[in-house]
Amino acid sequence: MSDVKSSKADVAAENNVNKENDGLYQPRKARPIISICVPTFERSEFLDYLLANILEQVGEDSESVQVVVSDNFSQDSTCSIIDKFQHRSLNLKYLRNYKNLGFTGNLNAAVGGSNGKYCWLMGDDDALRPGAISFIAELLKINNPDVAISNRYTCDLDLKVQGAENFLPKITANRIFDFNIRSEMLEYLAGVQTTIGMFNFISNLVIRRDCWMRAAEVSGYSNTIFPHIFKIVDILRNQQGRLLYVPEHTVFARTGNDRLSDIHLGSSFKSWQLHFSGNIEVADYYFSDDQEAYDAFLGPIRGIIEKGRDYYISLAEKDGFLDEAVITLRKLKISS
Repeated sequence: MSDVKSSKADVAAENNVNKENDGLYQPRKARPIISICVPTFERSEFLDYLLANILEQVGEDSESVQVVVSDNFSQDSTCSIIDKFQHRSLNLKYLRNYKNLGFTGNLNAAVGGSNGKYCWLMGDDDALRPGAISFIAELLKINNPDVAISNRYTCDLDLKVQGAENFLPKITANRIFDFNIRSEMLEYLAGVQTTIGMFNFISNLVIRRDCWMRAAEVSGYSNTIFPHIFKIVDILRNQQGRLLYVPEHTVFARTGNDRLSDIHLGSSFKSWQLHFSGNIEVADYYFSDDQEAYDAFLGPIRGIIEKGRDYYISLAEKDGFLDEAVITLRKLKISS
């Protein structure tokens, strides 16, 4: 999922597409409170459901909620789905990339093309609980955070709820964690029980747009499947951001819809390792000066690998990546 470097011809082509997109969208007069930013690629059926789900909540003439769909050059019926909702007066901005820019480029295009104060990052195959948008919008007004994160329902591919996931179970009320105060940062990091609390899942994340745009572009971060984590941790760690934790379950998350097969890694171990490497790189980059925070940030991954340690090592041996596995185990302080 690495980004593709653009030639001058590519940039010109992109500018032409952006000009065409401008003609498809007439911005509302008021600045939205929330822009729901949806990077998509050839998931028109799921996107159709998501846009209907959003429309049902915000109505057809909402000034406070914008939807930005960035399309990574899909060849399915995505364009016709967008056309249907634009004609229903949803406050919708459609950006069609001139070629597949990878997940990183597509996500950045969605956020960069928005004009809301906050951006709700949204997977094209997920959906929002009824009332979630107005609920979160009110909390943003009251608390004015830099990042907000909530819990989720895990669902099957038909969005039938399988369970309710709580990644910070000891906190039962809305809570601001000020990452400029080390004790609050450590309390949050140490309390997180699953990887969604370390920002792996995009659809429960709301980000202040200007903070995202200021966040550093870390060299090589686009090689992971979680590039947004670098941005979010930059906001919290380097920009001394304030994180709002919302214990309510706001998102229906489809599971079993993984696209690792699109990456063509050619190794069962590397496919598994890909889920861990991004978090480890974030920890190396942002928490190397604070061992306690480093260990806490990697706590959820440590728990996953500890439970499947023998299988993890056997896969590494089979695929010829034992050295990489040993390094990972050492970083996580797990015996090899």
